[in-house]
Amino acid sequence: IRDRREVYKIPVEGRNNVFLKKYTSITIGMLLKLIFLKRTSEAKKEFDNILYISRLGVNTLTPLAYGERSVLGVPVESFLLTDSLEKIPRLEDIVAKYWNKFSLEKKNLIISSLADIVARLHKKNIFHKDLYLGHILFSDKDSESGLKFYLIDLQRIKEHNCRLERWRIKDLSSLNYSADLCGVGIKDRLKFLKKYCSMLNTSYKDYIAPVSRKTELIRKHTLKHFLRKNIRKKRRKK
Repeated sequence: IRDRREVYKIPVEGRNNVFLKKYTSITIGMLLKLIFLKRTSEAKKEFDNILYISRLGVNTLTPLAYGERSVLGVPVESFLLTDSLEKIPRLEDIVAKYWNKFSLEKKNLIISSLADIVARLHKKNIFHKDLYLGHILFSDKDSESGLKFYLIDLQRIKEHNCRLERWRIKDLSSLNYSADLCGVGIKDRLKFLKKYCSMLNTSYKDYIAPVSRKTELIRKHTLKHFLRKNIRKKRRKK
């Protein structure tokens, strides 16, 4: 359970396990957006985002169904059902365990392939907004290039047509922070930034400072969140 979201693995006869993600409640802010801005439920939003990303040629989950429970026309609860990719490991786990054991060629291929995916989305002004290595699945089997990436946790993905630099830096900083946390050195992280910028025909030097600043903000925010969480746990035990 994470905040107002619950995730379950469900065995289904005749196929792989499926995942059920339930959004069990909404905040006042979310309710106001649903009423006045005509926003869709979290499950419907992620269902649509999965289809959208798939049409762009980016690997992700296979959506099976979604449903909503409405009160006075407002979807206050919702669920999403997707195929399971549980056998495919998260990129953060692979990087943390094997990055320093990979050959230079394999490292460069991972960096280049990942930069291509991120740049492809950003060229269309599409931003993940929660782009950590833990939200990318990675397989080095059964694909022509030998590598395959899957983007997951897509409920926050959105197309923006203004303040583009802000959203680019947010995605790049999230990746930079999680790569650093997994032990990826500055040279390889800079190599990723150079590759990404070359695909957008822009100078990587313009991104170094803002990405570094945002990375530090993410680090501080994560630490604060961790400390608050532990304080709450201690209070509950008392």
